[in-house]
Amino acid sequence: MRFCLNCSKVFLMFFLFGSAFAADTTKLLNYECADEITGVIQNISKKNLSYVQVMIPLYKSGAKVGDAMANVAGIDAGGKWAFKAITMMVDFDKCGAPKITAM
Repeated sequence: MRFCLNCSKVFLMFFLFGSAFAADTTKLLNYECADEITGVIQNISKKNLSYVQVMIPLYKSGAKVGDAMANVAGIDAGGKWAFKAITMMVDFDKCGAPKITAM
C-alpha cells in the first residue's frame, strides 16, 4: 500500500527553529517526503544536545490528517542525525514544513 499518493521529492537546505532552542542549534541538511519521510539534521552548535525531535505535519486534500515523528537521544556538537519519520499508516498526499525541537 502506498501512503504518499502525489508527493514529489523535496530537498530543503535551511534553518528550522523549534521552541526549545536557539536559532543556531540545528540545521536541516536535507529532507524527502515520499513513501518514507527521511532527512538529515545537523547539530551546528558547540554543545551536545541531549534530545532532538522532528515533527512533520501530514495533509490529505488540504486537511491535516496527522504528524510524522522521529526523535533521538542526543546529537554531539557538530554531529549529524539521519532520521526516518514514522507516519503511523496515515494516508497523506503532502508534507508540511518540519518542526525541530532540541535540548
